[in-house]
Amino acid sequence: ITNSNENGFFEIENIERNNGWLIIEKAGYSSDSVFVSFNNQKKISQNIFLNAIPVISDLKFYSITENKYPSQQNYSLGIKVKINDVENDVDSVFIENSELKINKQLMYNASQKLYENLITLEDLKITSIDIVIGKEFKINVLDAESKKFEIGKTNIKRIIKEEITAISPIGKDTVNSPNPILAWNRFKPGFD
Repeated sequence: ITNSNENGFFEIENIERNNGWLIIEKAGYSSDSVFVSFNNQKKISQNIFLNAIPVISDLKFYSITENKYPSQQNYSLGIKVKINDVENDVDSVFIENSELKINKQLMYNASQKLYENLITLEDLKITSIDIVIGKEFKINVLDAESKKFEIGKTNIKRIIKEEITAISPIGKDTVNSPNPILAWNRFKPGFD
């Protein structure tokens, strides 16, 4: 019906004086509503404060392949999310996929100022990591008032299972340094 001015004030004129809901929306904020009762008043003032929606500033969602010799491979998924929130009222962050029935909380890493966690095959209740390829995972935030915001979606495009080949140390080389230098041939999948 109307837009607010640069200071956030607005007027609605020439409307029927029926009690009802006033819905307030602004891009980047969660919408809100207030019930207006006229009670024969000509002018009603109401303060409304919208809550800014948290925004992802950096997202890393990746697969991890751990080779245990001689022939065992363990798989997991890693996620790291940096979130900007004007109100600074993020309570908790979750990664969710309803098809795989996972809703796992991400833990806050204060030193890196991000939310992170690992998702194992046991968490996903699957036997093959390939099942997650292309599946959509949602990033959800709960604020201090338990309002839920879906702030992003992500997926895994590929799982690299091939092992790297070592340059040094190799075979049964002995390393005497407490900080050895490891060298290997970079795995090149043929795409970025």
